[in-house]
Amino acid sequence: QYVHDYSSRDMPSYYVYAAFWGGQEGTFLLWALITTTLGLVLMRWKNALMQPAMFFLNIPVILLTYLGVIRGPFLHSVQKFTDGAGLNPLLQDYWMTIHPPILFTGFSSFVVPFAIACAALWKRDYDGWVKPVLPWVVFSTAIQATGFIMGGVWAYKVLGWGGYWGWDPVENGSLIPWLANVALLHGLLVQRVTGSLRRTNLFLAVTSYVLVLYSSFLTRSGVLADFSVHSFANRGLTGFLLTFLFGIMIAGYGLLVFRLREI
Repeated sequence: QYVHDYSSRDMPSYYVYAAFWGGQEGTFLLWALITTTLGLVLMRWKNALMQPAMFFLNIPVILLTYLGVIRGPFLHSVQKFTDGAGLNPLLQDYWMTIHPPILFTGFSSFVVPFAIACAALWKRDYDGWVKPVLPWVVFSTAIQATGFIMGGVWAYKVLGWGGYWGWDPVENGSLIPWLANVALLHGLLVQRVTGSLRRTNLFLAVTSYVLVLYSSFLTRSGVLADFSVHSFANRGLTGFLLTFLFGIMIAGYGLLVFRLREI
């Protein structure tokens, strides 16, 4: 069904390739693939925090895999065979082939600082996590900013100065976690030098990923379908997305509150 809805025989091959993330189900699969790839990299990390960090990184992997099986892009077509509906004409642009995967890589990478922060809370290692997490925070900040720049160029090409997609709820949904991550980056640099901001940095590491999931809820549950050209229609995922969001909040903020007195 997904192949039928987002690709067609007469589309150029690079748009067929981009159809992978052309719809909601495909973007969930892309999110899961990028998260697991980051997990494979993290598994090579030689640090006492690696094993607990992998536990927390696998929470979203399990949830996204479950969604991929239940509501993913592998469902059989209920329509008769045709040449396919093809991508939305607005999306048939070369930026579609590179902008979404870059932005999703940044979006997904916020899980690693979250996982390492939770591992630090679990292990009571409130200073030792700063040095190893810094490269990940720099990476996620930089790659997400690159995605913003690409999206801005694409929006200007399509809309010119007359359209303001920069104030679109979905655009803000990817900006707000990035701002929290920038604050985390600065806080970690302060902690590395002075030893202060321990609580603040752990809170920001959790909050950055919570904001990723909150913005995903806003854009994918259908609540903004009438307000945003980017928002997905309601596909009955509200309950799942709220479970995902609250599960991560309980794991991250719960650990932080539990350890707060001793930090």
